[in-house]
Amino acid sequence: MRFLLVFALLLTLFLNESSAQSSNQGNIELSGSLGPAFGGGKTSFYGNAELNYFMSSNMSLTAGYEYLQDRHSFILGNRIYFVPDFHFSMKGVLVSQTDFALGGGYSRGIADNVALQINGDWYFARKMFALSFGLAFRI
Repeated sequence: MRFLLVFALLLTLFLNESSAQSSNQGNIELSGSLGPAFGGGKTSFYGNAELNYFMSSNMSLTAGYEYLQDRHSFILGNRIYFVPDFHFSMKGVLVSQTDFALGGGYSRGIADNVALQINGDWYFARKMFALSFGLAFRI
């Protein structure tokens, strides 16, 4: 687990350095999504609301709220965009149950500053996969 965290940090720093001059730098995105979560032979409800601050065109810092397995949690993490519409995400889940999630997603613009999103995240401590669909608004 330590190796994974160190690798993620180094990857984040490398990608942030490689494209510091960006037209998206400083933009803020508000997103929310809902969907099912699968694990332990059960399907549960998943929902979240996130605020993403774009440090560069390919990286954003994330903070938000998450509801999974009847628990409310605070999340902190980041997204790395390898290509404009696809992202890789890492987030720590805090408060009700500490966990770490890795995932990815796709965003498709439907209007100026509005996008549809699909995200998938694997939660290591809970051994669950959450699939969510939602909207993002660029502020």
